[in-house]
Amino acid sequence: MASRQQPPKKRDRTNENCDKAVKNIMWRCEQIRRRYGADVYVQVRFKSRHYEYTSSDKPDFPRSRAELKATYPVPVARSPLDYTERRSRSDVEGQSSVSSG
Repeated sequence: MASRQQPPKKRDRTNENCDKAVKNIMWRCEQIRRRYGADVYVQVRFKSRHYEYTSSDKPDFPRSRAELKATYPVPVARSPLDYTERRSRSDVEGQSSVSSG
């Protein structure tokens, strides 16, 4: 009798996927800088790794939170709560499509 073998488990690619996502967002920041002449700053912390992209070498960029509170017009701030209704591909992949009728 042939024994049933379980398929090999997929290895955890979380680190590689995060590296790729950070690389993509940094490239997008560079495109925004080139296209619109905007100063862009992004910082990502994942586990013990820190990633940083800055388009400016000026010492006053990026500004601190205290400095931003004193600026006008008021900065547009976003948090995860602003995106609760927006779903990503990974959120949709695990769900089957449901037809309403």
